[in-house]
Amino acid sequence: HLLKCVGWQIAQTGPTTFEVRYIPADPAEPGDEATLAGLMRQFYFEAAEVRFRRVDSISTTPAGKLREYVNEWQPPGREEHGAA
Repeated sequence: HLLKCVGWQIAQTGPTTFEVRYIPADPAEPGDEATLAGLMRQFYFEAAEVRFRRVDSISTTPAGKLREYVNEWQPPGREEHGAA
């Protein structure tokens, strides 16, 4: 409810960096990003860097489901699962 959106996704993009992507219900009405960032720091950890990105759409799985939480960060020196 804080973002006033119709869809959202939280992506971990770094060891302490998160990006919240959301589709605003009304592009002219801003969401309360500051309050949500504070709550995320409270739930995850205080040093978390939280960025927000308003988007037109969020990609779904092949089955058409929205993944609300994704990890896009790979620690240095770790190969992606299944990489050659």
